[in-house]
Amino acid sequence: MPDPVLPLAAFHFLRPAWLLIVPAAILLGWLYSRRRDPAQRYADMIAPHLLAHLVVGGAGKRRFGPALVFLGLGLGGIAVAGPTWRQEASPFADDKAAVILTLDASASMKTKDLAPSRFERAKQKARDLLALREGGRTGIVVYSGSAHVVLPLTDDLGILELYLGALDPGILPREGKRTDLALAEAQALLDRDKTPGTIVLLTDEVPLEAIRGHKGAPVRVLRVAPGATGASSGAEVTRLTADDADVRTVDDGIERHLASAQAEDGTTRWQDMGWYLLLPLVLASLFWFRRGWSVRWAPVLVLAATVFAAEPAHAHESALRDAFQTPDQQGRAHFEAGDFAAAAQHFEDPSWKATAYYRLGEYELAEAWYAKLDTAAAWYGRGNALVTLARLSDAVVAYGEALTREPEAEDVQANLAIVRAVIKRRAEEEPAEGGSTLRPDKFVMDDPDKKDQRKRPEQEETTLGGSMDERMAEVWMRQVQTTPAAFLRTKFATQLRARKEDER
Repeated sequence: MPDPVLPLAAFHFLRPAWLLIVPAAILLGWLYSRRRDPAQRYADMIAPHLLAHLVVGGAGKRRFGPALVFLGLGLGGIAVAGPTWRQEASPFADDKAAVILTLDASASMKTKDLAPSRFERAKQKARDLLALREGGRTGIVVYSGSAHVVLPLTDDLGILELYLGALDPGILPREGKRTDLALAEAQALLDRDKTPGTIVLLTDEVPLEAIRGHKGAPVRVLRVAPGATGASSGAEVTRLTADDADVRTVDDGIERHLASAQAEDGTTRWQDMGWYLLLPLVLASLFWFRRGWSVRWAPVLVLAATVFAAEPAHAHESALRDAFQTPDQQGRAHFEAGDFAAAAQHFEDPSWKATAYYRLGEYELAEAWYAKLDTAAAWYGRGNALVTLARLSDAVVAYGEALTREPEAEDVQANLAIVRAVIKRRAEEEPAEGGSTLRPDKFVMDDPDKKDQRKRPEQEETTLGGSMDERMAEVWMRQVQTTPAAFLRTKFATQLRARKEDER
């Protein structure tokens, strides 16, 4: 996101007290000039009409001399004061807004007036927006007569592409066009994440009543219909185009909202522009090599060093910033670059360190670092790590702990159901294959209150009748990834039945 440039009226100094150096430099320069001027030194002792003829050496007087030292001193004072007229996002804030893609899967979206269909065209535009956002955190909601969360906010483009490609109007359990329910589900995802975000609604009709009744994040509509126009009062509607101009317009609106939200909550800050004054100071420092100037330039060099130390985090795109970054900042840079090994070494934050180890494939280390935290996200990550380590019973406990802290976490519920199904299938298959004599009623689940007595991996192997071999891994992957459409169809139907029961 580009840095917002504000009008000249926004010009000010971040550390105005340092401006006292400027009058001090002027005063010192004036006192020095008086001391070095013979006409001033002997004015009280020699008559003025004689003094003018006694002073020699004026023609050979240096043009710059110490005056340049005091000029550099004043310039350094201005630099340290931090002149600014531009804002930038904090390095601790996300530089991409959270977005919930909300796709209309109602019957009208099956119309083929836009080849191959309106719904497929909406998915194409969603992919274009994902590519344009370059890894920004995105969630997906789909709706017709009911609304369902496909994916919570994630920056994993592979997962987003996988589930986006699996979406089809046929997997929705109820016909209709309940945009209001979809907006409520999208807003719930943003509220859970507690970050400023935007809802992008891809539909063939502009639901003005639903949008006007929506309270929360702004809604931007990309109308997927032939001949659609953007003129609709009460909603920001973007006209469908054959190129990517429409998604660029949507993305511009998303980034503008992020900049506005960050300005309001303090996650944007004023960029220190005093760094640009270092160039003339460095050029002037070349006079350091002139004989007799060493002592006189010392104060200027001290001020230059002060400028470097004042706000090191502001010197982005510079090698000096790396030297002053915190370990977590350096870890985040390595993480975003895909160097998870370096990220894991630099991170001090347990959550980030665990995530880096998980991405690296060091699941035992990831589980150990997740264990240091007591949050829903940490228990969820710990459960995922435990699954890969074949400690399925422990994974069930971890998912249960996550649901205790966040009962509505649908991704945790889905994984928990899959793990339980795998455990049950494993229990039924092993005796038949002659691998183990344990019966299903011999399964022992860990007591959540006895975390210090949890089974080690080798103990889990005995309980499950063998290690989690390649066949077991295939079952897990088949359940979670290779059939996303069937998984979503079952998930949506289950959610709808649960909601009906709650309404009763």
